[in-house]
Amino acid sequence: VFGDIHGQFYDLMQLVDAAGVAELADRDVQLVFLGDYVDRGAFSCEVMLYLLLLKIRFSDKVVLLRGNHECESISSFYGFRSECRVKYGISVYYHFLSCFQAMPVAAILSTSRGRIMCVHGGISPELKTIEDIQKIDRRREVPTTGILCDLLWSDPQTPHGVQVDAEVGTRASWEPNQARGCSYYFNAAAMFEFLADNQLLSLLRAHEYEDEGYMFHFSSEEFQKLDKRRDKSMPPLITVFSAPNYCDSYAN
Repeated sequence: VFGDIHGQFYDLMQLVDAAGVAELADRDVQLVFLGDYVDRGAFSCEVMLYLLLLKIRFSDKVVLLRGNHECESISSFYGFRSECRVKYGISVYYHFLSCFQAMPVAAILSTSRGRIMCVHGGISPELKTIEDIQKIDRRREVPTTGILCDLLWSDPQTPHGVQVDAEVGTRASWEPNQARGCSYYFNAAAMFEFLADNQLLSLLRAHEYEDEGYMFHFSSEEFQKLDKRRDKSMPPLITVFSAPNYCDSYAN
């Protein structure tokens, strides 16, 4: 599973090589990409073209989810539009936008230990069941509110998000995500409630920079009393970030 890439083509090549892409045809494995392929890095076009070729070649083994940067409002501001215009012409950018709108926004991994849901951002207060995702009109620009927005934009409240009052720590809480300018921070109770209601083991997401490339959320002892799942051997929420030395400024 791969998190944010953000135009870092050569890092992507190293990651897929380590994942064994050369033997993908002969292996019983899937590659799941969680979105944010473009912007900030200098090789967003190359990243997208490679991933699309990979999807065409191994259609049943490669999953490309949509991230919050796979839309016009964000990618036109953070560099992808300009990159397309300079390298290939502006019409190519709009073809990419059509591709973005066709991307799924969630995937379910079936494992021997249970089902894992994959999204770019997080969950939504409006999202009660997995089936609700199938009702979303995803073939459009990402709105600033609603389930589609939250799946791509929301964040867990810890360790990066706001800390909620201890009195509301045992019930689902949704705080406005002021850092993003849209969507919410969700707490552990909201996460565990969604997992239990949908018979999920964990949620796997990207969307946030991590020093070590990953982060386990809501797995400490203080959250165990909220977790109604039978199998607690895996963290309920995991963030994956796959852009090392992000923006040539971080030592991740």
